[in-house]
Amino acid sequence: MLATVAVAVSTFAVVGFAQSDFRKIATGDCGYFTRAPGHRDTFERRPCDHPEAVLIVTQAASKQECAVGDAAFGKSGRRKSWCLQLNVAVGECVNDPKNKNAWLNRLRKVPCTAGTFMVDTRVAAEDRQVCAASSKKFAVTEAVVHVRPPVSYCLHQI
Repeated sequence: MLATVAVAVSTFAVVGFAQSDFRKIATGDCGYFTRAPGHRDTFERRPCDHPEAVLIVTQAASKQECAVGDAAFGKSGRRKSWCLQLNVAVGECVNDPKNKNAWLNRLRKVPCTAGTFMVDTRVAAEDRQVCAASSKKFAVTEAVVHVRPPVSYCLHQI
């Protein structure tokens, strides 16, 4: 399980942004991505406490690459990187916590129904064992461990 998470998290998403987004995305912004015509992703801003704000920008427009543990939630374009992390609370559900296939434009907070993943643990630290207790209670758990800043989540499939 942890090996799968490590592989998924180490995959770096290289997707273009709409030109207007290069100057607008700032550290601390929250929201979600949509896929625009031409296969360009656009960041739709929402207040961080908004039900649609599934991501938070932790590094905007920098030549510094995202930390290895954060790469699956990174975006790059024009020699700059943007680093993002999950923006979810315990009890909220998402459709794809590990960002499989690096398609952030599909990641959403969703109603907690069968097949979705509910956040059952959030730790303000880089904790590779964040799902240790949950994996004993639930058949399918997913650990999402962010490095910079450190925060870890355990989600279980409903």
